[in-house]
Amino acid sequence: MAWVEERTRRVIAGDDLGSMLASQRAYLDRPWYTAACEFYDRPEMLPLLARIFAFDPATVLPDVRCPVFAAFGGADDSVPVPPSIQALTALLAPNSRHALAVYPQADHGICVPGGPGRPLSERLAPGFVATLTAWLSTSQAAPAGRHH
Repeated sequence: MAWVEERTRRVIAGDDLGSMLASQRAYLDRPWYTAACEFYDRPEMLPLLARIFAFDPATVLPDVRCPVFAAFGGADDSVPVPPSIQALTALLAPNSRHALAVYPQADHGICVPGGPGRPLSERLAPGFVATLTAWLSTSQAAPAGRHH
């Protein structure tokens, strides 16, 4: 995580991308390299990372009017679940069709442990697809008296 934090600081500071990628490649032999760096090993990806870090959802959540489904992995090391749920609940306008779900054994990608190489459908947290499918079918229904 020390490298991820350093890379984050450097991206936000606008450091030279070539230099940053050279520094990152020094960790190529580490067991965590793929998980921490595989999506950020090309110069075109680092500006995207900077935009992601600069985005504060708290600035837009009060204006969201559509139903929101938020899924969290209880074993996610990068997103603290209780404060995230508290923030969503406080910042989103009330809507009976909002849904929040926590999958206790799941990681940031809502996947459970089980080894790489398995299809995504086998790695997703049990119940996630069914819950999302059910939510999508009910959240798409027009409110009573309205027709699309």
